Amino acid sequence: MRRTHDEMAMLIRERICIAQDECEMLLHEGELAQSFGVSRTPIRQVLQLLAYEGLVETRTGIGTVTTPLHEENRQRDGQVHQALLLAAAACACPVHIPEGARASLLTARDMLTDRPFSRDRLFSAESRLLEAADSLIPDTILSAAFRAASWRNLRWTMRQPEPALMQRATRMAAMLSRAADIARSDDSAEVLRFLSRPLG
Repeated sequence: MRRTHDEMAMLIRERICIAQDECEMLLHEGELAQSFGVSRTPIRQVLQLLAYEGLVETRTGIGTVTTPLHEENRQRDGQVHQALLLAAAACACPVHIPEGARASLLTARDMLTDRPFSRDRLFSAESRLLEAADSLIPDTILSAAFRAASWRNLRWTMRQPEPALMQRATRMAAMLSRAADIARSDDSAEVLRFLSRPLG
């Protein structure tokens, strides 16, 4: 079955984020095109999007590889993600919160509470949270920076051992319920401020 551009991008993001190997992952255009049943052109477009999001980079003579994460940057990367959420809250417009954003928060919560834990399910819930938060950020530059920081932060999150991820899923489900409640107030700044709090 042919996948859409967005579906291919999300599947490749998932492969990158869930990968346990700390080595760089080489992404072969031809193999990806064959596995998705498309030509190389849409794969190149998806890889360009992922490069824009900071998930991959192109190296001369090698090809497209996952952008390396450096342990010494882990804490700073988390701080950047939090700071961007706070900046988005400071710039938020008093506009109606789309019902889709609230529904995404509740769907993400249900993914974590209705079924047994899995890394795939946690990734899906985190992705929905990212999309919901991003829908509240009206500035395109801030949105792009937030998305890049969020994907990098998610890669760090998914490197944790399974017991830590299971605890995160439990805390995240409660946080998503509260965020959905706050979203009823139509105060996007308050939702973004709440989401900036560490789950710890």
